[in-house]
Amino acid sequence: MTMTWNRSLRFGALVAALIASLGVALVAGADTEEELRAKRDHWQQKYRALRYNKASHIENAARMKYAHEQSQLSNYPRGGERERLLDEWRSYLRKAEEVQEDIDSIWDEARAAGVPPGWLYEVEDEPIVLKNEEAGPAPASPGEDEDDGRNPLYRDFDDD
Repeated sequence: MTMTWNRSLRFGALVAALIASLGVALVAGADTEEELRAKRDHWQQKYRALRYNKASHIENAARMKYAHEQSQLSNYPRGGERERLLDEWRSYLRKAEEVQEDIDSIWDEARAAGVPPGWLYEVEDEPIVLKNEEAGPAPASPGEDEDDGRNPLYRDFDDD
């Protein structure tokens, strides 16, 4: 008799869990299409902003590192300016690491909020366009000059 009693308890618990999960699914499915779209847009915009911030910090760090390398030249400011460039470079790298931690945690937050991972994957497939990239191509670095480092007075302008 106790065996059948244990089986019926387990069966009853299984039925109760099934009913509870269906109830949760019905409540979750009660969101309107507009609410789902707003929720998706919120999470995608949050993830998009984090990705943009990380790329921006990495680009700024690269600029500071390049400026510091240029400070090694004889005609560039020295002393405190060089240290300021190094400090800014380190600061941007730290900020990029902090944003990366936020990016890692957004996946857990989204999962806890019931957000499908596909919503964030859609953003991951988007290219990151930084503001200075919108303005056009970056100026050529010193090694990529069109005139190959020749004196402009002695260039042949007829080669167009």
